[in-house]
Amino acid sequence: MTDDVAVVLRQMLDYHFMKGPLTGIYHWSGSEPMTKYEMSLVFAKEIGFDPARLVPDATPPGSGASRPKDCHLDSSLLESLGMGQRTPFAVAIPRILEGVKMAPLRCTRGRAEHDTFYPEKVAKNRSS
Repeated sequence: MTDDVAVVLRQMLDYHFMKGPLTGIYHWSGSEPMTKYEMSLVFAKEIGFDPARLVPDATPPGSGASRPKDCHLDSSLLESLGMGQRTPFAVAIPRILEGVKMAPLRCTRGRAEHDTFYPEKVAKNRSS
């Protein structure tokens, strides 16, 4: 969540002004390694889309550079300085969607169609 990044940047600035400059390269990322499919399941639940309709792609990546299964960044250097804030993905998504005008997908005959609705309908979908 960008709030988490903002907190870490503020902590880095506080450190710089109180203890001295930070040098080197620092990484920050969420602590939950998730596939795009796993993220989609969380997102679908929040917007009222039936997650059972999502199908994971089991096909291995095509040609090109190989990629590790877990490629989140190592944040241990900042953590060793007592810095950090992580909002779990499933907590962040509802916060991000709050107050956002949404256009949910409705699948008919293999096509995705959009219906525009407002936040009160998002809240209704979350409670059902």
